Amino acid sequence: MNAPPNGLSSLRHNRITFTEAPPEDRVPTQGIGALRIERTFPDRGTGWIDLSVLGDRPSLARTLAVGVQQVVDSCGSPDSLRTYRSSLAALAKVLNEREAAGGAPIRRLADITVPVLVELSDALLAKGSNTGYAHLSHIKRFFREIENVNPGAYPQDVLQHLSFVAMGSTPKVEHKPPYSDREAHLIERACREDIRRTIARLTTELDSLRKNGKDPRRIGWTGLASAVWCFENMLEGKYISASHMKRLSSGRWCTTADVFRAVYPTVEDAVPFYLLLCLKTGLNAESAMRLKRDGLEPETTKPNETLLRYVKGRSAGPMTMPVRTNGTFSPGGLIRMYLHLTRGCAELTGDNSLWLVAKTAQASVDDFIAAPSPATFTRAVRAFAERHGLTADNGEPLELRADRLRTTRKTLDYRRANGDLIFAGHDHRRDNTTVDYINNRVTEEIHNQAIVAGQ
Repeated sequence: MNAPPNGLSSLRHNRITFTEAPPEDRVPTQGIGALRIERTFPDRGTGWIDLSVLGDRPSLARTLAVGVQQVVDSCGSPDSLRTYRSSLAALAKVLNEREAAGGAPIRRLADITVPVLVELSDALLAKGSNTGYAHLSHIKRFFREIENVNPGAYPQDVLQHLSFVAMGSTPKVEHKPPYSDREAHLIERACREDIRRTIARLTTELDSLRKNGKDPRRIGWTGLASAVWCFENMLEGKYISASHMKRLSSGRWCTTADVFRAVYPTVEDAVPFYLLLCLKTGLNAESAMRLKRDGLEPETTKPNETLLRYVKGRSAGPMTMPVRTNGTFSPGGLIRMYLHLTRGCAELTGDNSLWLVAKTAQASVDDFIAAPSPATFTRAVRAFAERHGLTADNGEPLELRADRLRTTRKTLDYRRANGDLIFAGHDHRRDNTTVDYINNRVTEEIHNQAIVAGQ
C-alpha cells in the first residue's frame, strides 16, 4: 500500500482506545433486579432502561448491559432510552416465543450463534415495518458494543454476522452512496456562491445601511436603512413583530423579514456553511449540527491547522479532528466566518450553539434566534438543492443529503490516500465501519489496483 499523504500522523491521534471489560464469566451473578440503567439529561429529565425485561436470563442480561450502558452514555435524550426499552422488550418477546415453539433456550452470550441471529432477525423483521428494522438496528448495536468494550467476546463468524449482514439473512443496510466528482463539484460551487453573497450582505451591505441610516423620528423613514437603524438602536436588535414595526413607523414600514435578514443570518444562510463543512471534514450530519461556538481550539497544532472538538453519537465523549484554517473556505475558515457573522446572535441569546439563525417568519420573542432543529435543517438542505437546480449524473434533480456528504468525503480520502484505510477511517473505532463507507462504485478502481499490486 502506498504511503499516506502528509499530515496523516495527526489524523492517527484521533483513534481512541477503550479499557477492556472483564470477560463474561467474571460478571457478578447477583439478582437481576440490579439491571436498571439510568441517565439524567440536563433540563430534559431522567431516562432509564431495565434489563430485567429479559426475564429468566440473568447472565445474558448482565452481559448485554455492558453494551447497553455504552449506548446509553452516548445518547442524547430520554426519548432515545424509551425507544431502546421498546427494542429490548421486542427482543424478550421474540426469545420467549422462540422457546415456546421448542427452540433451545438462550441464557448467555455463548448461546448467540449465527443460526440464532438469523432466527431473531427474521422474527423481528417478519412484519416488514420500520419499527421492526429500528428494533433490529438497536439490538445489533447493543451486541456490537460488547465487542467494542471487550474484544474477543464473539467467534469470528458471529462478529462478521453482526457487523455486516444486519443479524440475519436480509441484506445489510448500506451507507448512502457517495456523490460523484461532478455532483460534489456542483454542491461545493453552489455553497461557495451562497456563502460569498451572505458574507457580502452581512458585512459590506450592512455597513452601508448603518452608515446611511438615521433616526427616522428626526428625518423620517427613508427605506431599509431607517428600519435597520430603528431595529439596532431603538430595539437593540431584539424581536419585533410586523404589527409593532408598522405602528412604530406610522405605516411606512410594514414588514420585518428584510430587516432581520439585513442584520442576522437565516437558516438559508447557515445551510451552505453547514454543507460545505460536512463535505470538507466528513463529519456526521448530527455531529456537524451539534457543533459549539468554542469548538475550535485557539492554539494551532501546526501552521494553518488546529483541532475541532465535536461529539459523535456513538462515542464515549468529545472527540477531536485536525482541520485546516487557512482561507475562508477551509473548515476552520468557515467556522470562524460564521462565528463572526453571528456575534450579535450570540450576544443576544448567550447560546453556545454554532448555527444560530434568526427566524424571519412565524417567530416570537422566545424563538427569534436559535439553532435550527434537524427537521428544519433537512428542509432547508432540500430547498438549497432546488434553488440552485442541482442535478444528478442521470439528469434528475439531485437528492441532497448531508449524510451522503460524509460518505463522499470518506471515499475521496480513501482515493487520495491510494487505498489507505486508516486515513479514511481516522474517526472510526472499527475498521469494518470504514469499509462500509468506502466500499462503493467510486472506489472500484482503487480496489482493483490494490488487487493487481498484491498479485
